[in-house]
Amino acid sequence: MTSTTACSSDDGGGNETVVRTRIDAVWAAVGADPAAVQVLAYGRTERPGADACAGLPEDDRWWGAQRSRLPPGEVAQATLLDRLETALADDGFVVRRYKSTGSETRILDGVNEEEGVTVQLFVTDDGAASLDVKAGPCATALRTEPDPPYVPEG
Repeated sequence: MTSTTACSSDDGGGNETVVRTRIDAVWAAVGADPAAVQVLAYGRTERPGADACAGLPEDDRWWGAQRSRLPPGEVAQATLLDRLETALADDGFVVRRYKSTGSETRILDGVNEEEGVTVQLFVTDDGAASLDVKAGPCATALRTEPDPPYVPEG
């Protein structure tokens, strides 16, 4: 069973703070105007029966997530991808890039196992971007490759 709830805190707000701090760091790294960024609500997902998290106690099979968006025209697609790839790699993330076979949309995917954080940025050719950040005991274990039409870039 999967359940998602919007909540104002996880473990005293620590996980929500980790997610929001990473969101702010991503947009700062790419040079986005903070006033242009729309940050959506934080939510926590419980997955007590998740096979991918079987090595964790059932109470630790969860993650917190938050999405944010940047409108088109704020930062060019190539700039977003290049700057974020560098920033995440410098912070210990394993970074992968994907491209769509049907459009100019790109995905940048970053995973930091040590911190238990994943970052996924979708960017259209006009620079519109959607950023998903997940953190928590089960966040990296449930990370999967993007579905087609996305394929590894390069």
